[in-house]
Amino acid sequence: MARRHRREQGVGRRRSPESLRMEPLRVLHVFSRMQHGGAELRTLDVMEYLAAQGAPVRMDFCALSGEPGALEDRVRELGGRVFHLSIRRRGFAGRFRRLLGQERFDVVHSHIHYASGVILRIAESCAIAERVAHFRSSKDGAGNTLWRRGYRALMRWLIDRNATSIVAVSRYVMETSWSRKWRRDPRCRVIYNGLNTERFMRVDRREAETLRRDWGIPTEAKLWIHVGAGRPPKNHGRLLQIFREVAERDGAAHLVLVGDLGPIERELHSQAASLGIDDRVVFAGCRDDVPTCLAAADGMIFPSLWEGMPGAVLEAAAAGIPVVASDLPGIREIAEHVSGVRCLSLDESDAVWAETIVSIQPSGESARRRASASFAAGPFCIARCAEEMLAVWTGVCKQRKAA
Repeated sequence: MARRHRREQGVGRRRSPESLRMEPLRVLHVFSRMQHGGAELRTLDVMEYLAAQGAPVRMDFCALSGEPGALEDRVRELGGRVFHLSIRRRGFAGRFRRLLGQERFDVVHSHIHYASGVILRIAESCAIAERVAHFRSSKDGAGNTLWRRGYRALMRWLIDRNATSIVAVSRYVMETSWSRKWRRDPRCRVIYNGLNTERFMRVDRREAETLRRDWGIPTEAKLWIHVGAGRPPKNHGRLLQIFREVAERDGAAHLVLVGDLGPIERELHSQAASLGIDDRVVFAGCRDDVPTCLAAADGMIFPSLWEGMPGAVLEAAAAGIPVVASDLPGIREIAEHVSGVRCLSLDESDAVWAETIVSIQPSGESARRRASASFAAGPFCIARCAEEMLAVWTGVCKQRKAA
């Protein structure tokens, strides 16, 4: 999709690895809000890893909703700041320019899908040397009206004109959100999300057993888990329908929902009651101990409508538990590299999903540890992700491709 590479040249400073020894690289990540979402959590994982490695990188965040989020304390604990600038308020462009000028960022890394076009245009006008558009989903979640198609075309044009790097979390996301010819563009790079697998491998089994008791799960019962916020792609309604079929086949099965369900939680409570499974479903809410939650479970059910590279599936694989998930391209990419992920079409009946789920035998502790170790050696480890991100921020990846 590259037309002319005026944007490759940039008018700001591009930092060499040698210069990083003198002063830290300044990176500004742009999100809507610092809430518990996959993109936000994976970015903080990279931040935490680089800090632990002593990498000369300082990362801050800009929240375009203008509202505080639940992850901001963690940002501050890691030495970062969060700037609240509402993109909907008049004068946003001027305020964002002032922020970039005052803080002297080297990199603006935007995670807001096509709206990144506006952000990177402003960054280019402020001579920010590295301007990254990061696609994390195959869809923007909006309709397909004439206005929306025009908006997408304009934003894609702005990204093409102003991005120095275009990153996606999977091949499919790059092809659907950006271009099928992305390999011809030296700015484009697929970087898989990375996980710190130690968090999943060192979970105390006694804590997981305590959690099961707190949730009222019988010792011998199978516990299925879903991790995800209450957003349309997560398909919570279908999840409950599938679990009703599971419960009919396994009289002791339970389901726990982990994540901030927001306004749909009451609706899901009502649906569970109408399906007759309300005594089998635990609404655990948003939690900071997801590795322990996964260790307490026997498997994950994940019937999403669309995904980029779902962090919850990666987390389940890192924890060594099996996953039954939608047959989506991003999930198939995960299954290429890790075992224990089974894909089913959403066109299959709830009964077919349930038969597949109940046929899975729980993994023993040794099997889980082997699966976790295998995952850690694959392409989704945090070290690889962080190194590739650092290469993007310093312009090294484009230099390698050019060579």
